[in-house]
Amino acid sequence: MNSVLVPIRRLVLPVAALALVTCGLATAAATAAPPPGAEGTLTVAASASFATTSVGATSTQQISLKNESEAGVDVNEVGFEGVDPGDFGIEGNNCVGFIGPSMNCTLTVRFTPGAGGLREARLRVATDGTQTEYLTELSGEGAAPELTFEPAGHDFGLVEMHSNSPRTSFTLRNSGTASVQLGSLEIFGPDANEFFIQSSNCWGTTLAPGATCQVEVQFNANEEGSFTAAVSIRADNVGFTAPLAGRAERPKVEAFPTPLVFGPTSVGSSQTREVTLTNVGHLPVGFFIAIVSGGDQSSFHMLEESCTSNLFAGSPRMVEPGASCVAKVEFDPTRVGATAATLSFFGAGEGALEVPVEGTGVAPRLSLSPSARNFGSVAVGNAGPTQTFQLRNESIEAQTIDSATLAGADVGDFGLRSDECSETVLAPGATCAVAVRFDPGSSGPKTATLRLRGTGGTTVARLDGEGTGMVVSAATASGGAKHGHVVLSLMRNPRAAAGKVSLGRARCESSSPCTIRLNGLASGRIATVAGPRPALRPLTVTRLRLAPSASVALTAALPAELRGSPSDARLTVVVHWRTGSAHGAASRGVAVRVPAAPFRPPAR
Repeated sequence: MNSVLVPIRRLVLPVAALALVTCGLATAAATAAPPPGAEGTLTVAASASFATTSVGATSTQQISLKNESEAGVDVNEVGFEGVDPGDFGIEGNNCVGFIGPSMNCTLTVRFTPGAGGLREARLRVATDGTQTEYLTELSGEGAAPELTFEPAGHDFGLVEMHSNSPRTSFTLRNSGTASVQLGSLEIFGPDANEFFIQSSNCWGTTLAPGATCQVEVQFNANEEGSFTAAVSIRADNVGFTAPLAGRAERPKVEAFPTPLVFGPTSVGSSQTREVTLTNVGHLPVGFFIAIVSGGDQSSFHMLEESCTSNLFAGSPRMVEPGASCVAKVEFDPTRVGATAATLSFFGAGEGALEVPVEGTGVAPRLSLSPSARNFGSVAVGNAGPTQTFQLRNESIEAQTIDSATLAGADVGDFGLRSDECSETVLAPGATCAVAVRFDPGSSGPKTATLRLRGTGGTTVARLDGEGTGMVVSAATASGGAKHGHVVLSLMRNPRAAAGKVSLGRARCESSSPCTIRLNGLASGRIATVAGPRPALRPLTVTRLRLAPSASVALTAALPAELRGSPSDARLTVVVHWRTGSAHGAASRGVAVRVPAAPFRPPAR
């Protein structure tokens, strides 16, 4: 029979000392009541059952030793014996000592099963009383902890590197019959650094049978490849895991041709080429905006493209794996010689896709004079002045002139009044004339291009004017009465100074105050350790409030990163206005020359 006893420590004295003690006790008995005898009895429970307990965990029961007799009882030993005495123990007070009449002592008995199944022992209390031994049958069920991850594992599939978005939530359930104390929660395995626990309420929690807690895991790969790991939690020195897997790639887009090369083009004429972007990877790729920047960017123009969305729509245009999109670029050289710039596509991923564009300007054999005319300000609905242009054959051979046409953003606001040049042959040194009139259909700056094409190439002249007195936007009630509006006069070619760009003016034409909000984007080249590179930055949001009939200058601050070196920038500005129940918006894209400043690469 196995037993574990807690003995009383006894003091062994020499005979002489014992005589002195005995004498002392006799003297004390003469002056005080004698201590209770050893004839008392205890009331002790005959049995105690413990709740089902996880192996390695602990549950407790209170067992009382009650003295309901008229005499005291000395408890000499408290211990365990039987089949599994090592699974039981005493916490704190072990009740060894004297228990007086009508008194009691409580034992806190702990049950820590060392294995699963039924565990049994006896609590043995030895006394000097009438009954010298009391036995309490102890029993409890040991259960191995049982935890279940739901789902049992997760594969994040293919995601973009550094996307910070793929997450999954696991439910951890106590599927056993005993409460479980949860311990450490971690990610382990060969690629543990690519996964991490975003949040959890499982750490240190005790789960009752059937209870649950949550673990949220995120996949954030720092390099390309396939990765595996596992989320693990320990309970009573037993580990429970759910496998994790995921693949990561960079978006992969190829441009063809690259570089985009234009053949020799006469100054004043133009050529058009297309560049095709193909998604050669396995992830969708989204683009917000495409811009031409750097170098001689004024000689290259984006005509149309199918690769980007409206930036203010909030989401990019997606190019699926295997799909392609096309951007059409015009080369319109402003000088003789080699020119170059960069076509950049900005998306939701890292950096920008850059395509070099190159071309060579050559001297024209036809000249158009003047090369530009400004028609001034003309009230909307009125016909402006007519301006004449002279085309001259500068070569030593006769040149056939095919046509005179108008093109550009505001071609509808200009018209050909007379044309002596189309379908004619100009002798060397001969001239012909074309007349153009400005007839604005809306307010604001207007621009277009006069083009004359012949066997000697194409030559162009720039046309500018401004329509006045036209409301950009207004709200109208059902009865037709205006609630008010804001008049915007935005400059066509604003200039940057001291880090700011003057865009024009706004006037409140309303009987109630007007509110204006200006925002947008700036694109250009920023300074880096490796040199300037294309970048896209938001403009600081500007909010204004105007009193009725008041006006204000509209300005936008250039982002600090675009001020590091002299370059051209492109602003896309949106002006929102509201007055009373009326509201509207106007947008404008403008080119800005950033003043020269010393280039200082940022510190590493």
